[in-house]
Amino acid sequence: MSQQSIEEILTGLNKKELVEILCRQAEEDPKLRAMLFSQFGTDIGSETKDAYKTLIRQMLQSGEDRKGYLDYQSTKRVMRDVCNLLSQAESLEERHEINRAIAIAQATIEVLKEALQQTDDSGGTIRGGMQQAFEIL
Repeated sequence: MSQQSIEEILTGLNKKELVEILCRQAEEDPKLRAMLFSQFGTDIGSETKDAYKTLIRQMLQSGEDRKGYLDYQSTKRVMRDVCNLLSQAESLEERHEINRAIAIAQATIEVLKEALQQTDDSGGTIRGGMQQAFEIL
């Protein structure tokens, strides 16, 4: 099955059908769910730091191996999603939604600090994400 045929199938669906498909897949696939939240929405039904911590932990868990370790490549991939979330926090800050931006930054720092124990951060991507979160604060 080619990429073009997938595109043709999807463009033939209405918005409601597409939403249903994505929601069903996101329920089954934590990687997809984390990616969708990190790229398209910071409003996860709650503006609390704990809700964002849960989301960031899910992002990290999506790249863990069976023993809960993130290797170098997985760390880079997962941190793209975390950095997308931080970029949204910066946008929130610009729109004067300071409480949500702060909640995201604080949650990021707290979760990434814990994650340093079980990741290969030799490329500095986690430390870079923490730095970005500190700059938001």
